[in-house]
Amino acid sequence: MSRLFPRLLVLPCALGLASPLSAQNAAPAAPGWDPQQILRTERFVKPPANLERMIMAPRVDISFTNQSPDGRWFLRPTGADRGDIRAYGAPHIWLGGLQIATRATRARSLTTSTRTGLTVVNPRTGTERALQVPAGASLSSPVWSPRSTHIAYIANFPSASYVYLADVATGRSVRLSERPLLATLVTELDFTADGRFVVAVFVPTGRGPEPTHGDGGIEDGPQVRLTESRAVPQPVHFSLLQDPHDKDLLKYHTSGQLALVDVRTRAVRAVGAPTMIRAVDASHDGAYLRVTRMLEPFSYLVPVSSFGGVQELWTNSGALVSTLSVIALREATGPGGGAPNGQVATSATG
Repeated sequence: MSRLFPRLLVLPCALGLASPLSAQNAAPAAPGWDPQQILRTERFVKPPANLERMIMAPRVDISFTNQSPDGRWFLRPTGADRGDIRAYGAPHIWLGGLQIATRATRARSLTTSTRTGLTVVNPRTGTERALQVPAGASLSSPVWSPRSTHIAYIANFPSASYVYLADVATGRSVRLSERPLLATLVTELDFTADGRFVVAVFVPTGRGPEPTHGDGGIEDGPQVRLTESRAVPQPVHFSLLQDPHDKDLLKYHTSGQLALVDVRTRAVRAVGAPTMIRAVDASHDGAYLRVTRMLEPFSYLVPVSSFGGVQELWTNSGALVSTLSVIALREATGPGGGAPNGQVATSATG
């Protein structure tokens, strides 16, 4: 069986058999395909050959959107149309709606990427040329340099993600730094306008081990919920932080070191101290960076997307120039998003 195809449970078939009318009108089952026996195995199974051929047929809906600044090329990522079940099943955690592949400290979407190649396409002639990329890695977030001479991208290996740089003229790729990326919140790269630096967020040097869950894995306190409202109607969220351990994990997996990587020398210049960076944009001359940071306190009532933050202007040495905007934690869902009457409601469970 092809490992690129996630084996399927045959729940729709079982539902069809439950209805006599559906059973009479249904097409005969494929040879050796007994839905009842398959359900009793309680495992993923390989589908009939005709269904596998239909799902695995190559797609032809190719579009070109990532054009080089000089208009000479389009960049097209290539790879399998369907993901590998081993990638989807790789260890990961949910923290307030944020999916993190813990082994590599990155967003799970990078782990499940099916892009394994990069091709440049001449829009005038239609000719294509594949760029050399590292073997055994999936690729994410390719971005053109301002002069269209290079492409920076993230190469995702099983245990870490790294910054790579492809030379468009020669087709060769090099790893810009041996330092692994921290790609949980920031999953893209950026160039300064002169093309001299790539802006990235790395795993902090000397980062300690992942926080443990209490003494010997035992809960070290009650679950507490606090909100500044007498009654705060809340929608149902599929993923929320549950306890102080989850808060510690979120801070650990999202605190990264902002840095500028010199394209020519590959030197990494740290910018400021490690912090929970949501987004970063460099000025045209690379002298300043607009940095969006996530702030505590965290919440048990809303996902990470509703947590507070601040947008700041930094120099390229990490000095704060100005606070551009502040976003408060958004827990209340009433008119204006505020907490009425300044009331405090608490709940605690052992």
